[in-house]
Amino acid sequence: MELARKLEPESSRMFELAELLRGEKSHKDALKELLSITNEDIKQHEEELATLMIEAEMPRFTKNGVTFYLTTDLRCSAAPGRQEELYEVLRAEGAGDLIKETVNGNSLKSWVKEKMEAQEGELPSNLEGLVNIYERSIAGTRKGSR
Repeated sequence: MELARKLEPESSRMFELAELLRGEKSHKDALKELLSITNEDIKQHEEELATLMIEAEMPRFTKNGVTFYLTTDLRCSAAPGRQEELYEVLRAEGAGDLIKETVNGNSLKSWVKEKMEAQEGELPSNLEGLVNIYERSIAGTRKGSR
């Protein structure tokens, strides 16, 4: 009976935190969805307003203290399958500093985990000092079956 009294306050706080965590994650998901919808609305309204401004030959106007103006947004990316050729041209043109080598964090984690499993949980010596590893315990969530 005494054990039950000792656990009760802890389990009460545990269940309270679990409910708070569930609510926060749900709120985060709702905010992500709202942000996605808002970004799409902004894109659509920017394009529609730009079209109307072009048609009206009005490159700039002010409304309620805010200036609206036409601008062009240029986006560039390497053509599929031709990234290495682009890199060669960038280097030849003296723009090699634009090239950034990156490693995907999740892919690196999987690779290091695999190497550590092969070494009975130890980081291979050739990786010592090259990768930072830390573990943290978190409480995960998953929707239960109904």
